[in-house]
Amino acid sequence: MGTFVGDAVGMPFEGAEPVVSTVALEMREARLGAGTYTDDTQMMIALAESLIEHDTIRPAALARAFCDAYDPARGYGRGTRRVISLLQAGVDVQAAARQVFDGQGSRGNGAAMRVAPIAVRFAADPGRCAAKRRRARR
Repeated sequence: MGTFVGDAVGMPFEGAEPVVSTVALEMREARLGAGTYTDDTQMMIALAESLIEHDTIRPAALARAFCDAYDPARGYGRGTRRVISLLQAGVDVQAAARQVFDGQGSRGNGAAMRVAPIAVRFAADPGRCAAKRRRARR
């Protein structure tokens, strides 16, 4: 819930120059209305649903969940849009990621934004949690 709320509060400021605020932030109107969220939360929800369904990270299933949940109005970045387009065209998940990111990853913060469900699901087993986290960020 914390990442969802942070994303919803931050959505109107996405892409803006950073500033220091000394006042409490309130929900503001954003491209999808006040209190709405970005692609980061959309993908976090898809990850959580995939974990519930499979009890593990299955790259092909997770890619399918991301494609099924894809809503371009949420503000996906160019690279993620390209990967999803390739996945929808039937390209293997690893091949799609390599093609778009040349094996280097997106170098963005999307994985950090959506990792919370892994920590919640595997909190009782730190070793398994770390392994799943590494696998999900690829």
